[in-house]
Amino acid sequence: MLLPMRWMVLLLAALLPALDLPPSPADVPGVRIWPPPMFTHWPAIAYADESRNAAVALPVKGPGLKAEWGWEGDKPIPLTLPDDAERTSGLVDLRLEPGLRRLRVGMPDGDHRLPLRVVPAGEAVWPIERLVDGYPVDQAGVPVVLLASRPQPGRERTWALLKESRPRPTGRAVLVGDPLEALGDSPWTGLDAETRPATDLVKPHHACLVALAQLPAPLPRTLIWSPGNGAIQVGEADPEEVRLLGLVRERFAALGAAPLLLLALPPAPVEERLAAAHEARREALLAEADRTGWRILDQARAAGPAATANRMGENVFTAYPNGAALVRVREMLAAALVK
Repeated sequence: MLLPMRWMVLLLAALLPALDLPPSPADVPGVRIWPPPMFTHWPAIAYADESRNAAVALPVKGPGLKAEWGWEGDKPIPLTLPDDAERTSGLVDLRLEPGLRRLRVGMPDGDHRLPLRVVPAGEAVWPIERLVDGYPVDQAGVPVVLLASRPQPGRERTWALLKESRPRPTGRAVLVGDPLEALGDSPWTGLDAETRPATDLVKPHHACLVALAQLPAPLPRTLIWSPGNGAIQVGEADPEEVRLLGLVRERFAALGAAPLLLLALPPAPVEERLAAAHEARREALLAEADRTGWRILDQARAAGPAATANRMGENVFTAYPNGAALVRVREMLAAALVK
């Protein structure tokens, strides 16, 4: 037998005082949980001969508070926190030496120690597990900076004859980056290569660092990087993405290998608003590829004009080439993989 709704309400009201329920938020003021100090931005790839910074965010729990920070072993720097904000940030100098370091942040509520790891580019395995807000971290969430040498093509040509030639590896080729998917298909489909899709709207080259953190054994005989157009869809591309080219080359050199390195230049975007950013990025990638010894696969030339390569119907386009244009890009990649 079911009780009328009125009787059920009265019954619950009578039972509630006897139940061990937590207090109502309306009766007890809440306790705010403040975010701890943390690194928010850091260079994923840094050159050993440059000065770089990392950004650190600090909570401001009240007016008139003081703080300090400094790397362990260094003299701390006093900080005056703002009175009109609940959160502030600043830049700390990075000492670009391999190893794990900790930034001590002294706050009114106690000390906080923020770890950061600097890793040489030539390491066989990069300790990069994932991206946090677009920046690489290790398995424990510690920020990782890869330390690279600045490319010096002139000096390398001078000493080329004295260098011992490195063998080309024999492992299966690797494709990394943006697979340029359109209508459920991709130029990567069916290719004789290990595919490692890696995309990020803001920093796609950081996603590639995650994808390449571990290399296959034996090392790949060919590596193709496809940057895609994701970066220019949300603004201008990060100018530091070209550093990936020298970084990858340096890593293979440290491992005693010389695979064929191929840069698959992105196809042209359909939107006219992206044309200038696309061309500027293309020129930057071409220049760095020339400096670092990467060969070029021009996916824009293989696909043809975006107005036809990306067309689905009347005034309807895909983000990347489809149909016959997609097949032409795939054929170009397939031909490169057999070299």
